[in-house]
Amino acid sequence: MNRVQGEFDPKMAKLVEEVGLKLAGVLPADETIAEFDLEGKPTIQLPDDTQAVKRANEIFEVWIP
Repeated sequence: MNRVQGEFDPKMAKLVEEVGLKLAGVLPADETIAEFDLEGKPTIQLPDDTQAVKRANEIFEVWIP
C-alpha cells in the first residue's frame, strides 16, 4: 500500500488477501515525495532519512533475499 496516512486499516489487508494478492508492505504518506513531484525531481533522489525510503528499504529487506 502506498501513501497511507495514519494507522494502516487491517480491513485493507483483508481486502488485498481476498483478491488473491500478497501485501508486501505499507508506505506512509511522505510530504517530501509531494515536494519532489512539484519540483520535478526524481524520487530515486529522495534522502535516505525520509519515512517512505526507510519503510521501502525495510520491505525490500524482507522480500528481496
